[in-house]
Amino acid sequence: MVHNFPQYYSYCDISLSTTCTTATTIPTTTAEDDNNNTLNNITTLKELLNRKLNEKDRKAFSLNFNKVDEILTIGKDIFDIKVDLNFIYILYQEEQMIEILHLKSKLPFQTISFKENENLNHLKLLFITLDNYNSLDKLLTTNQFYITCEDCKTSERLILLFKKEINEEKKMSFEFNKILYKASDCLMESIIYSNYLYLVDCFNHHIKVLDKESGEILDTFGSEGNEPLQFSEPTGISIDNDGLLYIADLQNYRIQIITPNGIPIQIFNINPDIVVYPSKVLIDKCSGNIFVWGETCFCKMCIFDLERGEMKVFDPEEYFGNMMACIAGVDIDCEGNLFLAERGKGIINTFK
Repeated sequence: MVHNFPQYYSYCDISLSTTCTTATTIPTTTAEDDNNNTLNNITTLKELLNRKLNEKDRKAFSLNFNKVDEILTIGKDIFDIKVDLNFIYILYQEEQMIEILHLKSKLPFQTISFKENENLNHLKLLFITLDNYNSLDKLLTTNQFYITCEDCKTSERLILLFKKEINEEKKMSFEFNKILYKASDCLMESIIYSNYLYLVDCFNHHIKVLDKESGEILDTFGSEGNEPLQFSEPTGISIDNDGLLYIADLQNYRIQIITPNGIPIQIFNINPDIVVYPSKVLIDKCSGNIFVWGETCFCKMCIFDLERGEMKVFDPEEYFGNMMACIAGVDIDCEGNLFLAERGKGIINTFK
């Protein structure tokens, strides 16, 4: 539907004792090269990974979790955060509010209160999705973003679209545009790629593909199970510079890498002794590193370096000195700085 890719996949484990080595790659059929995508010339997964990780300007595996570069105290319980070139977007569930801060100065830019809007005050805010898909060659600002919500009256899940607007005084703000999509399904996180919104549908065990402007369902892929392109309660999603999707397959304890048109590429099995219920995944577009974590207390985050076959483990309990410490949200800016929010304390830690 979106691009054509070679169809193959392999398995590897992410654990303290096992590094990720490419297993036997199983080539099957290759789709016609309608889009002349360079990935169609890649014949092995190893070649694909090497090409991705040897591009210019990729940063080394150098995040230092022993030193916080900056601590931002918010004072409200953070549920999700996202970062782009200019802003930090913070979702407060209890306050029913989105706060947007300037990335550099951390000064307030805009506050969006759902409580003050009679058409939106019955919604429970869940996730933020920025429409700023970027690569190292094309860094984009956010012109619109999406909020996944739950209707407290009907238990339906909604995707709300907010668009950038410029008023007569030439001041910019993000304003509610429309309800893009509504369903009784358990909609979780989403990601934007090109003109498409990829939406994780947890209890239906598949991925929905929507037109990002109209909300029309264009495709679905996946089913329940533990084979490639099968899921057991998927929850999180991320995307790399080549447009490959990374799906947190919660109950199967793994991360699946798939193409935008639903072809399985690789599966990472997650060690449950490290990450309890791996519900979140994030790709650092500067380094290619994979971040995997869960939202429960006692849950560690593992950071896997594909290029070196190394893994680091971040333990919130050990770092924050609180056995009930829980990661609320994680995102990475275009310079590779990591923003980590601690749930319950309203604190965002920045690591460089």
